[in-house]
Amino acid sequence: MAVPLSAHMQARRTADHHVQVRVTHVETPKISPDKGVVVGRVTRVFRSRAVLTPDDPVSFSVCMIKRGQLIPASAGGWIVVDELAVGRLIEIYLNGGPPDCQTALVEYRLLDGPTEQPQLRIE
Repeated sequence: MAVPLSAHMQARRTADHHVQVRVTHVETPKISPDKGVVVGRVTRVFRSRAVLTPDDPVSFSVCMIKRGQLIPASAGGWIVVDELAVGRLIEIYLNGGPPDCQTALVEYRLLDGPTEQPQLRIE
């Protein structure tokens, strides 16, 4: 079942942090599709309810899938494992205190490069 747009917007509005992160390590799931762990350093802070600043370490889980696998219909936000390389940027909404954070719903997006403005907005 697809998550309604209103739930996505609510997750973004209530998230503790909205940041861009440069990936420094990826722990891929043993089976796919499943959640894996991303470790990185904050490169840009769009919003933070705590003292999260650029260069702070963070870790969080995202839904990962191997290239060519069917994406489960029950959820969104799947990232192809080989696209999530060290050095890649991800924009993400997070909850919790760093460094160990939780992803707000599936509110993240891989980026081709740093951006001045958020790509995942609250509409």
